[in-house]
Amino acid sequence: MNKLLELLKVANEKGIYIPLLRDTMTGKGSVTLTMFWIAFNIAILALIGKVSKLAGDIEYSSVIWLYAVTGAFYLGRKIQTGKNGVDLGDSTEKKENLND
Repeated sequence: MNKLLELLKVANEKGIYIPLLRDTMTGKGSVTLTMFWIAFNIAILALIGKVSKLAGDIEYSSVIWLYAVTGAFYLGRKIQTGKNGVDLGDSTEKKENLND
């Protein structure tokens, strides 16, 4: 029981480690990229199941919505609003670096 309590204490203090795909731009684990990758694979499996009729009646439009929403999360993670309107996070960083 003490080992379980110690494990829970460590997990509470440091967090629970989950495997994430690494973003090529930052080199860090990305939750949005992982969600996008999982949704892509679900969409492919659903399409294969629908075409081969192994999975029965799959509502493929729901799978496409899942893929589109996770894609929007992944691609929209760096969109910010600033003085000049809506801007991507990468382009504002480049502008600041050019001014230095």
